[in-house]
Amino acid sequence: MLSSAISPRQRTSRILFLLITGATLFAFLCKSVDVYSFAPMGAIFELLWLPTLAALFIVPFIALKFWFDERFKLLSFNLFTILIAATAILFVIFK
Repeated sequence: MLSSAISPRQRTSRILFLLITGATLFAFLCKSVDVYSFAPMGAIFELLWLPTLAALFIVPFIALKFWFDERFKLLSFNLFTILIAATAILFVIFK
């Protein structure tokens, strides 16, 4: 029987990738939609904006450290996490 268990570091890399993808989608959505037009949506935005910004600015450094530990492997979730985070940060700043 084949064991397809992944290492804890790979699991963490995938979680970081999913976290930054969710934060990016949230940032894009909030920049493109008037979040205060509907009260519950505005309340959700008010609860999630600070954790989203924290994720956008902290997660890339964690992914960079993991990517460094992988010796800069090109097909890595960490590289894609950094690229997505950089795109989202630039979008948030310049939009």
